[in-house]
Amino acid sequence: MYVSVTDKDRGLHKSSNVQLITDEDLVPSLVDGVTYNTVSMAKDRKGGGTSRIRFTITAQGEKEGPIRLRRENMFYSASDIGKLTDSELNVATDMLMNNRFDKVTIQDINVDVETTSSCEVAEMVGASAPLTAVQGGNLPITLTFKPYRSEEITRTINFKIPDKQPAGPMNLIVRSGNATTWISKALAKRNSRNGANTAQGQDAGDGTGEDDSAMFQSSQRQFKDFLTEFNEMDANNEVVVDLMPSYGDSRPSRRAAARAAGTTSGSMSSAITGLLKGSKYKQKFPLDFIITGESSITVDVKKR
Repeated sequence: MYVSVTDKDRGLHKSSNVQLITDEDLVPSLVDGVTYNTVSMAKDRKGGGTSRIRFTITAQGEKEGPIRLRRENMFYSASDIGKLTDSELNVATDMLMNNRFDKVTIQDINVDVETTSSCEVAEMVGASAPLTAVQGGNLPITLTFKPYRSEEITRTINFKIPDKQPAGPMNLIVRSGNATTWISKALAKRNSRNGANTAQGQDAGDGTGEDDSAMFQSSQRQFKDFLTEFNEMDANNEVVVDLMPSYGDSRPSRRAAARAAGTTSGSMSSAITGLLKGSKYKQKFPLDFIITGESSITVDVKKR
């Protein structure tokens, strides 16, 4: 296991290189301790700030075969950035060592961290786009951010409109990778639609057929599903743009009854996981600072 940490404020670099043990119970705490101590050595102080971490874990499962987890993210803490920095690394090692599916041996872990005492966080305060767009075209979205104790800045991203997007209004959620308010709204609308439509045997989709249903996954997931979800999780410094599910379709569907059963904790958990995964048209745009906030825009899509 190799850990490299750079304190950008002082231009100081520290690293650690240790031999991993094979004890499943001890590996997560060892990885946590080595990473935290190396960050602490580079910072030479305990306190708040911003960090960027990149790590790769190479492992071998008895059933799964070769496993590779790769993650990059940014974090901010007002009190102890060192502890928060390796939080996802801890999740990864615990998932590999203590999963219920397969016995896994970690072969190598490579960690690279950059830290600063600065607060590199900006709130998304606005998102705007042209009123009309064309199927399959690029939609420029102008984002306005308010950084911590600084003037507003703007960034422009280009969302690729689906080739088969139906003509008419297209509702988009534009959010940070850590935004959650929109999930509550989507679940509330989903449950409301399910309650109204189930008695009629109607679908709870948004008119795009499979797109919404893909957001609500079966709870019978396998180990590889958890590995894939971990590698594809949204990051705190990403702008995420996706079609906002509306659950307004009135066409009959054999899936309606199963999708309406959203009152159990297992189903709710699966629904949240599916929403975070998003549709197949979800697109992510990494920036060089942590983002908070969310917005929504509506664009009138024209046929080509």
